[in-house]
Parts: sequence; structure tokens; C-alpha cells
Amino acid sequence: MGADSGKAIDAGRCPLCGGGNGCGSVAKASTGSCWCVDEKFPPTLFELLPEGTRNQACICQACLKAHTAE
Repeated sequence: MGADSGKAIDAGRCPLCGGGNGCGSVAKASTGSCWCVDEKFPPTLFELLPEGTRNQACICQACLKAHTAE
């Protein structure tokens, strides 16, 4: 259930799995930043996203862990 480039992007949902991404920026976290700022994302993970959906919403921790475990 990844994001479709014909649909509006929900910044609170992972563009790969469609689940909640825990984005601190969307949730207006007290720190004003997201958990992802301290993570390393392999470029190959972003290549899985359709061009129009990149940099629109955070990839969730589960998808990051699943991809880095491969």
C-alpha cells in the first residue's frame, strides 16, 4: 500500500507501507524535529519511492529497519 503519485501525500504516513510514520514534525513534537533526523537512510531506500513522492513524508522506522536488514 505505498503512496501513489496521483494521490495527495499524507505527511503522517509512510510512503512505502502506508502506516503511521511517527513524524515528530507533523505531530508538532516539542523538539520540533523528527526521529529520522538522527537516522541514516540508504539511498536505495529512496529509490523505491515513485519520483513524485520523494521528500514528501517520512519513511517509518519499520520500513527503515526492514530495508537495512536486507
